[in-house]
Amino acid sequence: MTQSVPAGYDPDTVVMIACQRDAGLAPETARALAELAGRFLAENPTDDPAALARRLLAERAPGSPPPPASAATVVAAAAAQTWAAALGS
Repeated sequence: MTQSVPAGYDPDTVVMIACQRDAGLAPETARALAELAGRFLAENPTDDPAALARRLLAERAPGSPPPPASAATVVAAAAAQTWAAALGS
């Protein structure tokens, strides 16, 4: 069952955290991945950052290139952290 994205999950926060951790990460790439990560976590809230990063690399819009692995990894970690904080855990 898919749950909704918690009110405290803010893609802007994910972007900020991810860009602080990887200064070379383009904010537009981080934002797209953060929004996608929120949808994935709503579907599978128990995904750990590694599983989430694999999904971000595998599932993307048709015809779009995959994101860099480092971008997916950094955003996945930031998204999981933000998701957990939004849930209060």
